Amino acid sequence: LSKSSLLKMDDFPVTFVYELPFRSIEILVNCLDMGNEWEEVAGVLNFTFQEVCFLRQAGSRHNSSSAEMLQILSGRGVSLKMLRDALHKVGNLRALELLDKSIKDYSTTENKSSYKSLLNPGKESGNLLFTAYDNQHSMESNTLEEKPVSVNHSTVMSLPGALRASYEEIVQATDNFSANNLLGHGGYGMVYKGIWKNTVVAVKKLVFDKCTGKQQQPLHNHAAVQQLLKELQALTLLRHDNILSLYGYCFDHMVPYLVYQYMANGSLEDRLHNRGENELLTWMERLKILLGTCRGLNFLHTCSDQPVIHGDVKSANILLDQHLEPKIGDFGLCRMGKLRDGVDEHPFIVSHIKGTLAYLPPEFISKKLVSSKLDVYSFGTVLFEVATGLHPYSANRCPKNLVCFMRHERFERGSVMHLIDQSLGENSAETNMGMKFFQKFVQDAFCCTAVEPASRPCLVEILKHLEALQANL
Repeated sequence: LSKSSLLKMDDFPVTFVYELPFRSIEILVNCLDMGNEWEEVAGVLNFTFQEVCFLRQAGSRHNSSSAEMLQILSGRGVSLKMLRDALHKVGNLRALELLDKSIKDYSTTENKSSYKSLLNPGKESGNLLFTAYDNQHSMESNTLEEKPVSVNHSTVMSLPGALRASYEEIVQATDNFSANNLLGHGGYGMVYKGIWKNTVVAVKKLVFDKCTGKQQQPLHNHAAVQQLLKELQALTLLRHDNILSLYGYCFDHMVPYLVYQYMANGSLEDRLHNRGENELLTWMERLKILLGTCRGLNFLHTCSDQPVIHGDVKSANILLDQHLEPKIGDFGLCRMGKLRDGVDEHPFIVSHIKGTLAYLPPEFISKKLVSSKLDVYSFGTVLFEVATGLHPYSANRCPKNLVCFMRHERFERGSVMHLIDQSLGENSAETNMGMKFFQKFVQDAFCCTAVEPASRPCLVEILKHLEALQANL
C-alpha cells in the first residue's frame, strides 16, 4: 500500500463518521466483518467489554457487528480522523485504502461544494430553517449580518392562514427590536417578544450567518427564501392544537420576519433541566405534555395520504404555553413521506446536527433513510428524557447517547428503575405515582426506539397507551 493512495484529511468532503456516504459504510462493513477485524478497531476506540459483547451478540444474530459499531460511532459524533487513525493503528491498511477510495470516488461524482453545503446548512444557505425559539447561547448576536433577499411576491400572497405584516408593524411590535424584548438568538436569527394586533407574539428575525467569513451569493439567498416559502406554505396548512401557530409574516424589509404564537413557558428542554428559575414539572404535567406532543405528531403522520415527517423532534422544539399545553415548533426540516409505513430513501438536511444527533435513529445516521418512524424514534428519546430527567447526550456517562445508555443499563442490571428522575423529591405519594408513570414512559420509549424501523409502533398506538394511563389515574 503506497502512501500516495491514501487521502489527506484536507481532501475529505466529510468530517464525521455520520457523514460518510452509504457506499463507504458498506465497503468498510464488508472489510471489517471478515475475521472479526472490527474487534481490534473497537479496542483502539475505547469500547467497553460490555459494548464489545453486545456487538458480538449482534453478529451471532446474523447482523453485522461492524455495522452496529459504526452506528455507535456515528451516535457519539466520532470524527472520521479518529476512525482512520484507529484503522492505521491496528494495521488494517486495506480497509483504510478502500475507505479512502470510496470517498474519493464519491467526491468526484458529486459537486464538492454542493455536498458540503448539504452537510453544513448553516454555512451556505441551501435550507433556511425557522425555529420558534433558538438556543439562547448558541452564538453571539454580533455574528449575524443582514443580507438583501429576493422574494417572489405572488408566492407570498398565496400563503393561506397567515396575515401579512408591514415592516412598520414589526418595528412597533418589538419596540424597535429592543434588547429588553430579546428572547434568544441563533445562527439564523433572533427572536423578540412583542405585541402585534393587541396579541403577545414572538417575532423571528431571519438573518444570515457570517461566522464563516463568506459572503452570501444572490443565488443562495434566492434559494434560501424559496425554501422558506415552501416551508411556510406547509406550516400554514398544518392547523392543530398541538402545532405552533404561525400568525403572520413580513417580507417588506431586507430580511424576512415571522410572527409566531408566544409560548410563555419556554421549551420542554428548559423545564426538564430546570434552566433559570422554572418550577420542576410534576408527573401529571409531564404526562399532559407527552399526550399533546404525541397528538400533534400523530396528526402530522395521518393528516393526508402522505405523512408529514417533522424530522427534528426534540425537547427543545416542544414549546409550552401558559397552561403547559405543548406545541410542536421548528418545521424547517419537515417533508412529505411517500408511504405511511414505507421508507423514503431520499435524504434531507438536519440542522444543528451535533445537537440533534442523539434524537436520530440508526437508519438515518448511517443511510439517511427517512420515514415516519424517524419521528417515532425521536419521540421515544423524548420519553426517556422526560422519565429520567437526563440529557439526551452527555459526555459524563457511558454510553453518552441516552437511548444507548438505557439499553446498556437494562442489559447490565435487568431494570432501569434506578434511573427515575429523582428531582421531584422524596414525597411518598408522588414517588409511588412517579414509579407508575416512569414504567409506562420507559416501556413505550423502548418500543419507539427499536433498532429496526418496522419494529417501532405507529404513534397512534403510543397515544392510546398514554390516554389509558391518564384514564386510570
